[in-house]
Amino acid sequence: MRPCKSPDSVAGAIPTLAGCERPIVLGSRFFTFASLNSVSIVLIYAAGKRSAASFHCQSASNAWREVSMRLVVSLTCGCMIWLILAGGSALAQESAVSTAGKADSKVQVRLEAKDGQTHFRVGDLIPLELVFSNPGFVPSPESEKLTPIQPAMRAQLPQPGQHVVNSVDYGDLADTVAISPATGWFQWQGKSGHDYLSAQELTNHEMRVPLVLNQGYVFREPGHYEISVTTYRLDGKPVTTDPIGLDLTARPTDEERALVRSLNVEIANRKKPGGRCRCATGNLPAEQLAALPGDDAVRAKVHWLLDVGDDHDDVRQAIEGGLAASRNYDLQLLLLEDAWHNLQRAPDSTLQNAITATRLYQAGKMRTGWRMVAEPQTRDAGDRRMWDENRADVQAIVDSLSQRSGQNLTDTVSFLMLSAKADAGQLAVVRPVAITEFGHMDPMEQGMMLQAAWWKIRDPLLVPALRAMLDKPPAQFVGYGQPLERLIELDPASARR
Repeated sequence: MRPCKSPDSVAGAIPTLAGCERPIVLGSRFFTFASLNSVSIVLIYAAGKRSAASFHCQSASNAWREVSMRLVVSLTCGCMIWLILAGGSALAQESAVSTAGKADSKVQVRLEAKDGQTHFRVGDLIPLELVFSNPGFVPSPESEKLTPIQPAMRAQLPQPGQHVVNSVDYGDLADTVAISPATGWFQWQGKSGHDYLSAQELTNHEMRVPLVLNQGYVFREPGHYEISVTTYRLDGKPVTTDPIGLDLTARPTDEERALVRSLNVEIANRKKPGGRCRCATGNLPAEQLAALPGDDAVRAKVHWLLDVGDDHDDVRQAIEGGLAASRNYDLQLLLLEDAWHNLQRAPDSTLQNAITATRLYQAGKMRTGWRMVAEPQTRDAGDRRMWDENRADVQAIVDSLSQRSGQNLTDTVSFLMLSAKADAGQLAVVRPVAITEFGHMDPMEQGMMLQAAWWKIRDPLLVPALRAMLDKPPAQFVGYGQPLERLIELDPASARR
């Protein structure tokens, strides 16, 4: 056993701690620094860096005595954080070694049609499932006595022969889908890149992860299609399933028209106390409507997208995901642009994004999947044309400000300053109106203006409005801190009064 040296920095401390093989005793449990992953050590070190930086051990024995005395409190705090974030605490380490059941190489990943349904109409939701199984897993008697939290923690630090599955339903296209033949369908949204997961140990119980093809693909033509999926959900490594067959048939126009009427009624009646749109089947009616391609469905989608109010956000989100399914993009764009130029309604991000997305699909382009960090993209002539169209849309709203009044004007200005992707020239025109309307905005909008758009509106003319905010009870999500900070910037003497 080699002696520990005094760490001079975090970088120096991590390998030193990881190399100490002296066991730490916490109650009746034992674990070694050698068993900690780097994230855990960083957390523990950060929690007790003051103590760690001051200790100096001449031998492994001296090092342990000093760690026992100086880090006992910080280890307690650090291990609690570690338990949550890394899932590898001392309490889990013992279980991970002694209670893990035996597994062999018979781990299976297969693609299945949900409830065995393989026949659909064009415009139906097409739900599939990724099924993970480990028939060779033999649980030990101890593993069946684990508390509910212990298997989840153990999955964060899998042992040899142990398999884990990321079971998160992201609500979008998170796996790679292959479809044959290559015609009769198109991909409207790319694969997402989420930065979080939920690792669960794969035992002798099957795990099923939903995959709805409509979240990334639209089938235009009837026919037989073969579907396979490549996923990284099992142990973080790529696995490709065997293909399954799906058969799609055309839906008669009269049948779709009747279905749209039925779904409209169902969506309108799905309200619980307080106005929130819910029902026993979740958001299924809106999702079904969103997947339909006909003109009646297009009109219904635009209606629910724009006129449902804030209490129907779940409906609006479902419809946004179904704009690509519409067959008549010309009609859809016409309805959306009419709403954009309607002076009786204030524009918003939902409407702007719907117009942009429809133009994208109209040009035969795919929308980028969700990313934590936006990736650089190569722009072609079509992209530049759409950028020019979007700028012209914003300019039309800027030019309409003189024709708006009251809450309509306030909401329009807020949208232009916060969300509309207006350029510098357009913002310069909107800025004096925004300063005038700031006092009429709701507390949430005021807070966003003070935080995200302060550089756009910073002006001594806002002092009276800021003082008015401080004279009222603190608004939710805003409080007194933000307006007081901005008031100090603009008028320190006034802020002291």
